Amino acid sequence: MNALRIDVVSHQSAGDALGPLEADGIRTLAGDVLAQSFPAALCDWAGDCDILVANAGRPKHAPFLDSRPEDWRGVFELNVLATLDLVQRIGRGMVARGSGHVVLV
Repeated sequence: MNALRIDVVSHQSAGDALGPLEADGIRTLAGDVLAQSFPAALCDWAGDCDILVANAGRPKHAPFLDSRPEDWRGVFELNVLATLDLVQRIGRGMVARGSGHVVLV
C-alpha cells in the first residue's frame, strides 16, 4: 500500500497561512498559477499526482450588461486557461500511469 502524501498549493498571498499545515507534515507551496513559470515548477515539485483538486478561481462582481470583455479577461485567464494548463500538465502523468482523478471546484 502506498503512503498518503498531501500537498497544498496556495496563492502567494496566502503563504503565511500555510505554516500550520507544514507543522502537521503537509507539504506546501505558495505561488501564482498565472505566473508563466509557476505551473511547470509546481508540477516538478509535486511529482506524480493521483488526485488533483483544482480550486483556483475568482468571480467578477459587476453588472453583467455593463461589463466589457477586458473586465472579464483576468477572470477567464484564471478560471479557465490556468486551470486547463494545470489539468493538462498533471493529467499527462495520470494517463501515462493509467490512473488518476481530477476534481474541478
